[in-house]
Amino acid sequence: MSAAESSRKLKDRVEIDDAYAGGATHGGKRGRGAPGKQPFLVAVQTAMENHRQVIYTVLKAVTDFKIETIEAWAKKALDPGTHVVSDGLHCFRGVAASGASHEPIKSEGGWKGSKMEAFQAVNTVISNLKGNILGVCRWCSARHLPRYLAEHQFRFNRRFNLQAIFPALFAAVTNTPPHPVRLLVSEACG
Repeated sequence: MSAAESSRKLKDRVEIDDAYAGGATHGGKRGRGAPGKQPFLVAVQTAMENHRQVIYTVLKAVTDFKIETIEAWAKKALDPGTHVVSDGLHCFRGVAASGASHEPIKSEGGWKGSKMEAFQAVNTVISNLKGNILGVCRWCSARHLPRYLAEHQFRFNRRFNLQAIFPALFAAVTNTPPHPVRLLVSEACG
């Protein structure tokens, strides 16, 4: 699924946000910077005229949220001329390296920020992803997070053509070389 989605490029209007998996603790630090959290990037292409209409999503496990990391991702995942909307996190300025424009919109943070119209699509995708991990997978190993994200992205981007999911998966499986566990773990960890 990861190979089938690796060439996906987003265009037009894209909402982008940072998210974290794992690190459940009681009484410790929450959110950004909490120990044991695996950061990942969520980008959602929406229709230009109707921002609630989600077209595609790209989910990417990252090592950190630095400008250089976002620049490298943007060059692979965004078409030049894309209009990117973010919550203003400093690193998202890196999308300009791909030729995209960036519109930072200050959000209040917390649950109030998740209700903002400008981020409705990306917050819905994050919520659905986390609900899938908790409800279906029950748990997500940080070293295998890239594959969990690829599976969700693969299914999400084909949600309106359910008959095509199995043939696309079959094609991806037959065209992907074997990946022993030692390679899967090394890919995820570095």
